[in-house]
Amino acid sequence: MMTSLLEEVLAVNRSFLGGTPRPLGEGAPFMVLACIDPRLTGLLEAACGLPRGRALVLRTAGNQVNERTSDALRSIASGAYLKEATELFIVGHTDCALARFSSADVIERFRSLGVSRSAFGHDDLRAWFGAFADVKANVIESARALRRAGVLPAAFPIHGLVIDSGSGALEVIAEANVEQPAAPSIASPPRVDQARAESAPRAAEAPPPVPRPAPAKPKPAQTAAPAKPAAPRVSLLEAATILHKFFRDQRHNPKFEHTLADVLALAKYERNPAILYNALASTLREYQEEYPQLAPALVSLKESIEQRGGAGHEFLELVRRVLD
Repeated sequence: MMTSLLEEVLAVNRSFLGGTPRPLGEGAPFMVLACIDPRLTGLLEAACGLPRGRALVLRTAGNQVNERTSDALRSIASGAYLKEATELFIVGHTDCALARFSSADVIERFRSLGVSRSAFGHDDLRAWFGAFADVKANVIESARALRRAGVLPAAFPIHGLVIDSGSGALEVIAEANVEQPAAPSIASPPRVDQARAESAPRAAEAPPPVPRPAPAKPKPAQTAAPAKPAAPRVSLLEAATILHKFFRDQRHNPKFEHTLADVLALAKYERNPAILYNALASTLREYQEEYPQLAPALVSLKESIEQRGGAGHEFLELVRRVLD
């Protein structure tokens, strides 16, 4: 039975962990997408036995492929069609910096170096940098994004793994299971007696009577679907009260702790109300189903910014007071 490339890589990794590292053998080129973390330099090659004449190693922050990483897509497509790579390994790693990303720390860092927040656009910084919460889920999402992009054939194997940044041990997260297209069914030829019967002349048959069209039935009156009630409008003061109560209730929520710290840091330094609003809206998006009053509150804040022509000094002060 022929050993797959994934099985070969795992066997080499077991040898590495056992103290007898060895490279992979000869074969078709393949690609490895890994993170830019310097701990992987040298470790990845040794732990996976990557031969330099065969493995095309691509590195991006967080080993990510998504709509923001066109360079990653172009590199992967180049590996497949210019270097004739036949498989791809997306390798995440433990203790990735993007999994413990802090907007507050990043803001403090780039401001200390004289870089303005506006250099990163109006997007939430977590989204701009590609921060994620789970290393394994990030590997799977990168594989899915690559499939959605459509730059590789549907049958191109994409494997998802995570490497331990300390020991070099590999864990398979998603093994490529390529479904082969089903073979077309071939109809068996007709029997001789069946063919003769079908080719024999048939007696003329009387044409069937032409049915008379049935009288048209009156169509039942269509009732319009009831319109969904519009979200209640709230004043700016009411919006501030809603947000203040929400943040007060969430202060002791461990899942919300880092997010709240990021928003607090942004509110402290940011002078552009549009950037602060986008970050606030992005933070609260996943809570709007549980707290439906957040949606009209955000609408009120957005209208406040638009009515003031983008100056929004009152808005900035309001958000800071809400977060106090």
